[in-house]
Amino acid sequence: RIKHAEAIEDEGVLDERAQTAWQLASEDWNDLGERSIPTTAAFTIKLGRLDDLQRQRDEKLLKFKQVTGDAYIKAQEAMLDRVPAIQKEAYMTPAEKRTKAQASMAAAALEQLSPDLDKVAKATAAENRLQAVQLVAELEDLTERITKTRGYRDQINFTYWQTLSIAEQEERTVRARRLIYEAEKANADAELDQAIGLYEKAFEVWADIFDDYPILVIDDSADDLFDSVRRYMIATDSEELPEDFPLNTFVSLMGEYGVVDQKMYEEVRTTQRAKLEERQRELSEQERRLEEEAAKAEAAEANVMKEDASATESEEADEDTPVKSDVDVPDASEAIDPPSSDDEAQASP
Repeated sequence: RIKHAEAIEDEGVLDERAQTAWQLASEDWNDLGERSIPTTAAFTIKLGRLDDLQRQRDEKLLKFKQVTGDAYIKAQEAMLDRVPAIQKEAYMTPAEKRTKAQASMAAAALEQLSPDLDKVAKATAAENRLQAVQLVAELEDLTERITKTRGYRDQINFTYWQTLSIAEQEERTVRARRLIYEAEKANADAELDQAIGLYEKAFEVWADIFDDYPILVIDDSADDLFDSVRRYMIATDSEELPEDFPLNTFVSLMGEYGVVDQKMYEEVRTTQRAKLEERQRELSEQERRLEEEAAKAEAAEANVMKEDASATESEEADEDTPVKSDVDVPDASEAIDPPSSDDEAQASP
């Protein structure tokens, strides 16, 4: 049914019918994952139960650590001393404070910190030793089942086909393929503006899909998508893509290697995203500083205008104030005494 779903999409059936076809394909793949498959060991496996096996092993290992106590801790500490210094430092750094490089090194260090469980069980306190030995047997059985299941899954590329059938039944995936189909048609009809708009919408959706399902970058349709990006560049008369182009990681890897490895895509995409986020933070900080400087300049200008206005008001007030004379002018309220009779007689000839 996977081939059927792919065939109808190639013919331009990019609607609910395509989603239904992929849903049926996914159901078939899930049925295969639940089928018991004989192995060369003394047990059968189910390809879809790998996560369950890993969960069971993690729970058993946690129980083993609790039962063995100090014996396991001492064995792990002894192994930690043999881990390269840079990996040891990364491992000892709290997970929330690790850089991306440290997280990778810490994972590598952790792989080296798996002590010999038999030796740990023998070094366990006597009262817990028997239980520890039994847990070791159960852990070995689960490890063998996990190894067999992974091996059989890899033979038929189970993870890829399972992921493909899940991703392809999503509405956005069908929409992304429809947008590319319509963009190619518009491009062939020389409707460049329409084609460019459809391409850009499709690329944004495909970027989200690849982020959620990185394994799809190895799909056969990845080559077709890369060709669509090339035709988009021709339509826009561009020799280079902008830094914020949604599929930059995919395009750069395809252009350099001709094929994209899933793990490489995840690593490069994470790195580029971190760089883009850092650049966006820098631009935001720069914009914030410019806004603060503009606000300070505006406040300074307002203060200058206020001071000028105050000075002008003061000058106008001085002009309205009467000028004081040097001659003493008697106050109108003070009465002037009339001359006496003696004064008048002396004044007569």
